[in-house]
Amino acid sequence: MGAAASVAAFLAFGLAPMATAPVASADFEDLLTDLFDPAAWGNLSGDFDSLFTSSGWDLAGSADATGMAQMWETAFYTPLHAALQSWIDSDFGSQVNNVINQLTAPFTEGFCGMICNGVDGTEADPDGGNGGLWFGDGGDGWTSTIEGVAGGNGGHAGGIGDGGAGGAGAQPAP
Repeated sequence: MGAAASVAAFLAFGLAPMATAPVASADFEDLLTDLFDPAAWGNLSGDFDSLFTSSGWDLAGSADATGMAQMWETAFYTPLHAALQSWIDSDFGSQVNNVINQLTAPFTEGFCGMICNGVDGTEADPDGGNGGLWFGDGGDGWTSTIEGVAGGNGGHAGGIGDGGAGGAGAQPAP
């Protein structure tokens, strides 16, 4: 009788406060009601004034954008750019790129193709050519050798690449 009586007493007195059925709230409207009912939020006991002053917005770590930009440049863009340039300059990559560029020529107006580097400017055409729409660097602008003539603009890069450097104008003779 001892064990059965103990279990009965525990169930009668220990679980009695939990025996009341909770309010059912399985409808979508109940979710919204709880969302906008301050009584349902529990104890938020925070300093709400800090939400509206800039001193409450301080971050735990540095939010210096230059550190993040440098990390992106060093860890992602530079290795990717170097690998893509190696691909463009390789014999096999050049063959594959030629096929891709010929097949997609109607869609790449203004670019040298999908994957390619733009040509450098010349005296006849001083502006550098645009790089590939997906990958490739723009060509450098022509550097003038004629006094009073400006150099050419560098070509634009497409998706991933560097724009070409602009050409310098010729210096007047002393």
